[in-house]
Amino acid sequence: MTARETMLPRLVELDGGAKAGRLDGLVGIGEALAAVLMLVGPGAGGLSVALLGVSSATLLITATTSLGAALVTFGISAAAGAVNPEGSNATENNKVKKVFADLWSGWRFLLSNRLILGASILTAVFVPVIAGLQATVLPAYFIAQGLPELSGFAVTGIALGSLLGASVYAATIARTSPRRWFIFGAIGTGIGFGILGTLGAPWLVIVAAVLIGIANSPMSAVLGVATIRATPDAMRGRVLGAQNALMLAAPALTAAPIAVIAQAFGLNAAGACIAIAVAITTVAAIFTPAFRDLDAHAGGPSGGPSDAPSDTMEAPRQGEN
Repeated sequence: MTARETMLPRLVELDGGAKAGRLDGLVGIGEALAAVLMLVGPGAGGLSVALLGVSSATLLITATTSLGAALVTFGISAAAGAVNPEGSNATENNKVKKVFADLWSGWRFLLSNRLILGASILTAVFVPVIAGLQATVLPAYFIAQGLPELSGFAVTGIALGSLLGASVYAATIARTSPRRWFIFGAIGTGIGFGILGTLGAPWLVIVAAVLIGIANSPMSAVLGVATIRATPDAMRGRVLGAQNALMLAAPALTAAPIAVIAQAFGLNAAGACIAIAVAITTVAAIFTPAFRDLDAHAGGPSGGPSDAPSDTMEAPRQGEN
């Protein structure tokens, strides 16, 4: 995942990169495709189980699709994966030391850059909250309502909303301010979680899930593009690796507390806690100085000055983050 994100600016440049908003559009398309897969994937998996049963044939289909994805990567130009040769002459004795030095430099840059740190924290809040909803709160809520089959519709609603939001973002970002998309996403996500947190009527929960998907996907795309552009080419893999590590660790740290609150105080209390946490986060994000200059990262032929690879690119100074 980190390698795929790291290659995006290089792919835009190799494809010409002359049109404004190319990188933004590519990230938006990626968000839309992810939403499509969230809709199609579980259905295709369920159909294969229904037709073939829980058997080795079903697992063979999974293995075949994974192999197909790996083979497709051979179609990517090798130039897209070119990296800064800095440190490539490391000897056998200091290679391990170099790995830890690279790891530390990625985290150090992430922690010192206010924009990237803010985007990482925001993502680390929303990803586990949505994961907790899908894995704990929503299934328990619909079971309590005697409508367990609607749990899947709520998850599908998030995916459907993400598809719609990401598609509109990709189609309009060349003519729309990223800052406006960010504000729309933050406010919409906060409202969606506020409605969903009440755990009212089942239809209202599903509508809130769709709204969350519509608002959150453009905001995620804006933050993803801003992170790519704010990171020098030579540092991008290390910084995105640190950011993805934080994002993947966050659900493991928050799933248990959400479940404990639901068990001890009830589903409504868990939903209210989630809604309050998201509301505080979105309000803070809107007024955080680091996110006021998102439009400053939206220039350049392929989307911004740091879209084009540059091994000599200077890291943003603290006052320019």
